[in-house]
Amino acid sequence: MALLPDPLFLQVEPGPLGQRFALHHRPQSPPQGLVVYVHPFAEEMNKSRRMAALQSRALAEDGFAVLQLDLLGCGDSDGELQDASWTQWVADVAFACRWLQAQHPHAGRQPMPLWLWGLRAGALLAAEAARQCPEPYHLLFWQPANSGKQLLQQFLRLKAAADLQGGQAKAVMEATRKTLADGGDVDVAGYRLPSGISQGLERATLLPLQGSDGCAPGLRRLVWLELSTLADASLSPVAQSGCTHWQAAGWAVRNQVVAGPSFWQSTEIEDAPALLTDTLLAMKAAPAQSSPPSPVGHCVTTPQSGDTATPPASAPAGTCRAEALRFRCEGESLIGILHQPDPAQSSQRLGVVIVVGGPQVRVGSHRQFVQVARALADDGYPVLRYDVRGMGDSTGAQLSFEQLTPDIGAAIDELLRQCPQLQQVVLWGLCDGASASLLYLAERHGDARVAGLCVLNPWVRSELSLARTQVKHYYTRRVVDPAFWRKLLRGGVRLGAARELLHKLGTAMFKGPAAPSGAAQPFHYRMAAAWRGFKRPILLLLSGDDYTAREFSQHAATDPAWAGALSLPGVSSFDLAGADHTFSAASAQAQVLAHTRAWLAALSVNTAASTGKQ
Repeated sequence: MALLPDPLFLQVEPGPLGQRFALHHRPQSPPQGLVVYVHPFAEEMNKSRRMAALQSRALAEDGFAVLQLDLLGCGDSDGELQDASWTQWVADVAFACRWLQAQHPHAGRQPMPLWLWGLRAGALLAAEAARQCPEPYHLLFWQPANSGKQLLQQFLRLKAAADLQGGQAKAVMEATRKTLADGGDVDVAGYRLPSGISQGLERATLLPLQGSDGCAPGLRRLVWLELSTLADASLSPVAQSGCTHWQAAGWAVRNQVVAGPSFWQSTEIEDAPALLTDTLLAMKAAPAQSSPPSPVGHCVTTPQSGDTATPPASAPAGTCRAEALRFRCEGESLIGILHQPDPAQSSQRLGVVIVVGGPQVRVGSHRQFVQVARALADDGYPVLRYDVRGMGDSTGAQLSFEQLTPDIGAAIDELLRQCPQLQQVVLWGLCDGASASLLYLAERHGDARVAGLCVLNPWVRSELSLARTQVKHYYTRRVVDPAFWRKLLRGGVRLGAARELLHKLGTAMFKGPAAPSGAAQPFHYRMAAAWRGFKRPILLLLSGDDYTAREFSQHAATDPAWAGALSLPGVSSFDLAGADHTFSAASAQAQVLAHTRAWLAALSVNTAASTGKQ
């Protein structure tokens, strides 16, 4: 039977921002070593969550005790990004080391071998933690960012991307950097980046501590692994230089380029199986021992008061508390977070399940799902977020959003089990999650436990729907633009581009085949049937600046299966002008919350009235 981690919240410091979500992987027998995982920054954390979980479980199977910790303002932990600082993140890493060592005290005279494992920006944090500790421990770097300044520059470019065509990118970058230098915060791709993070990141490097720290050369180990899809790829010159610096500082360095994709930045969630295998081989090749701790100086891995206390199962956030859960779905283990309202508001009979689908994890892009769940729990609604099978921290193979009916059913079951006072739930889903919610209703014949449906930018993409949307919102503008025709007559339009235009026009004018029947129906037909048959309130939120939303609107307006569906009784529809696909702007996030809260309030009144009549 596979080893499953314990999801929990750790009290890192007192106060409302003191708790961090963690996954503790215990081996079956006394561990041969300890591993603390330090995650990357922003969306790279979400994209890499599955690979981190796969490696952590593999390490536990091989005899290592592993702790995955979400830093302050990240993942499921307390606070928001603007509450964090680089110094606090380093302190979080130090606490994780102390806590894990306290859970697995060594039996002999030698301390338990401890590895700090960092991915991308996490490697910078791990290196800084190592520089502050005279006790030797080992480092594992996955695709490390050699320079925090370069990583920050790449992140800030996301803010300037929308202004590239207008020529304002340079001015935006300069203004952004000035705001951060003056101690202000800036909004970047849905995140509010504080100066306490940006300034620390900008100063961060992978250089080791220079000079002697009392540790004999070669007793500290560094495993440096990078990925490439190219055959016979070699370590970059910058990485080779970095390894040389670590060797000069007395570290035994093992480096390697592994075959695999850049999973931390891919559009879809990708695996790198060779990296999992080679990581274990590299760690086991290093001596499983470390030198005795130095008698001089403060060591961040020294156990401190409270480190050995039993960790709480929940973390407070606002007036609600978050509980870490693990529940089953068709033989797999799902990890979820339940946001419980204040007990004074526990009379609510309506709960919310946030449904994820596609390349999404339970926190959502820029932690959108965390923020929605906390806000709704503050309003009195118990809310469950979870990773579906094969996604994030949950076990199993990756699945299409068309295969998530068992996961949604298991989540509803778990929410009602945890909150027995609830009588019904609302399904809240974005993109694939919205489509999966409708498919769940189609396959479960409406499920009477579902009182309402909140769908944001539902996914209905097909070659036909995409072609019609591109023709209407992109190619039509080009065709009526005189500059396009002048460029075409001068031969300035590539032949391939002209062919693509003709293909899109031909596809868009095709009416499409007649709708099939039964189980052979494409998913968007089944979605339409579920929409029509639901007969309960539906809230539809569409972004004004998003192809997926435009495709859905175009599809609903032209496909016979959807004819009149958006104007049915009980359907409330709102267009959020200027909003992107994930509603990353603060104003768009506020609108999503306002519409959701108002709709839920009305639904709660109706649910309570219906309950009173029974």
